Amino acid sequence: MPEVLLEIKNLIINFYTYRGIVKAINGVNLTIKKGEFFGLVGETGCGKSVTASAILNLVQNPGKIERGEILFKGKDILSMNEDEIRDRIRGKEITMIMQHPVAALNPVIKNGHQIAEALSKKMSEGEVKKRVIQLLKEVNIPEPEKIANQYPHQLSGGMAQRVMIAMMLSSKPSLLIADEPTTALDVSIQAQVLRLLKDLIEKHKASVLLITHDLSVVAETCDRVGVMYAGDMVEVGEVDQITNNPKHPYTIGLMRAIPSDYRKELVGIRGSVPDLVNPPPGCRFHPRCDYARDICKEKKPKTIQVESNHTVACFLYEGRKSG
Repeated sequence: MPEVLLEIKNLIINFYTYRGIVKAINGVNLTIKKGEFFGLVGETGCGKSVTASAILNLVQNPGKIERGEILFKGKDILSMNEDEIRDRIRGKEITMIMQHPVAALNPVIKNGHQIAEALSKKMSEGEVKKRVIQLLKEVNIPEPEKIANQYPHQLSGGMAQRVMIAMMLSSKPSLLIADEPTTALDVSIQAQVLRLLKDLIEKHKASVLLITHDLSVVAETCDRVGVMYAGDMVEVGEVDQITNNPKHPYTIGLMRAIPSDYRKELVGIRGSVPDLVNPPPGCRFHPRCDYARDICKEKKPKTIQVESNHTVACFLYEGRKSG
């Protein structure tokens, strides 16, 4: 069995706003193994990006991590001081690719210099230049010397994302967090970037946490997937298990909403996403669930193991082995 790289235990995050306390993350548990491509899916506002920020201990005011552990290589990131996280973890062992690469890059610094900033200070100037060009070649950028000497605004969205990937890989991270990395790209470019990312991660033997709302992207690239709804992790399993045999009513609803050749019409999930200032009691999905029972309105369901490597938080599976 692959060794566990990252483990999140009972993570609770609230945001203290003028409207009230937003209960954004409601006791999330998550495990990512070494060398694994893990997808985290769910609709906008479900807590995917907040969870990613917590991994880097970057939840900002008015947000607060109330409880939980984030174990990276066995050590709790939340117990580290800011200097230790900055010097050892953030941007080194764990790096992050943002949704909008042009906005994430510094507009007044040349691309090559931005990649060079992440390289070891022990390298000579000549070694740094050589390594920058090598990284740009790895991400399939034509004329890497020219691109290195340009500014971010001179790049297309796809090229800027490749520069970001090169920069994030320069520190040889153990975990790469990719937060909607293809959102701003054309469909044809999306596929190229995802394939590139998967190939590079296999080559560098790193793990990836891919955050997306697109289940087709997950099906093409990921090994395992976690499904989030309104701050809860409702189902986790291997990609084939989630796409071919979903268990949670929310996951089933997501799969039915995907266009396909054999389905005559799309079936939407009734109702709307709850307001997390005043979330529903019990299972947060129960107001929209066709299978809801009285207990769903009263208690939060425990995580149940329904088959090997496949867990679900739903009272429909009560009596099965607990995960």
